[in-house]
Amino acid sequence: MAGALAEEAILGHPIEGGWDADLKAWRIGIGRREAMTVAELKELLGTPFEDVLRETRAWAEQNAERIDRLAAHLATLSGPAVMPYDEVVEFLRSE
Repeated sequence: MAGALAEEAILGHPIEGGWDADLKAWRIGIGRREAMTVAELKELLGTPFEDVLRETRAWAEQNAERIDRLAAHLATLSGPAVMPYDEVVEFLRSE
């Protein structure tokens, strides 16, 4: 979900199929393969899904420049590449 919302913030739209792929990966990560109801999402998240979506969209918009810089950096790495969380944080703090 965050990936598609970052694409939306930077490109003005998510990459084709990106939204569905993000949600599918998230569902599989929590052990679900099928779609979830709004009530199931709210119970799992402890808050309405729409609130999570709104907050994540706002975060992506506020951090679009940082996300874009990270994406440009990742594009320079030869695959398959791994960039641990600490390295991502250090990269984003650097100018």
